Amino acid sequence: MTGQRVNVEEQRLLRQALRRANDGIARNARGADALVLLCECGDPACRERIGLTSEEYELCRRSEVCLFVAPGHDDLEAVLLARGARFVAVQPGAGDRAR
Repeated sequence: MTGQRVNVEEQRLLRQALRRANDGIARNARGADALVLLCECGDPACRERIGLTSEEYELCRRSEVCLFVAPGHDDLEAVLLARGARFVAVQPGAGDRAR
């Protein structure tokens, strides 16, 4: 794990902000075949970008708990929802740091 450990509440707030940012990116890219989004692992030091298709994005975002993370940034407690060539979609586990 890179960066400092953050408490669960800070991580939740960071993930919410990243999700809102990614949702805005996707909204502005409507009609595009591919998206480049920010990793939602919750590590404040993470600067990874992930690539996925608009279809992959829409499928995962149907779930309120789905997070997009870079490969290797998911945690053992996270539930795997989908895996693409350049991303992993997870549902965080209890007390999880998706990275």
